[in-house]
Amino acid sequence: MTLITRRSLLKAGAGLAATAALPMPFVRAADPVKFGVVEPFSGGLELFGQQAKLGLDLAAAEINAAGGILGREVQLIYEDDKTDPKTAVERTTSLVRRDGVVAVCGPITSNNRDAMMPTLSRAKVPLL
Repeated sequence: MTLITRRSLLKAGAGLAATAALPMPFVRAADPVKFGVVEPFSGGLELFGQQAKLGLDLAAAEINAAGGILGREVQLIYEDDKTDPKTAVERTTSLVRRDGVVAVCGPITSNNRDAMMPTLSRAKVPLL
């Protein structure tokens, strides 16, 4: 079982900030920079999902307090993968198509990651 350390959460937060520098489609300056988060909030590993949420919320709050990314607010959109690869793919597809996220953070398990990668690759959305 993989444990999430403070260091890995800080790395994820730094990656979240760095990814915002990637080229994005034309948007109004007032539009937030949307990041999708696919973590387990149920299904047996919810403790890890909650810990990841706390770290990501802290990182987003600090970035927004400092003026955001190029003046744009960071918005995190959370989805529960229920520790299930099929659900992870459904939630990832929703984040990409419905919400137009610029990157996806997560998941905890390698099974979910492997299931999500084809969807993210087709959409050219990075996984943090």
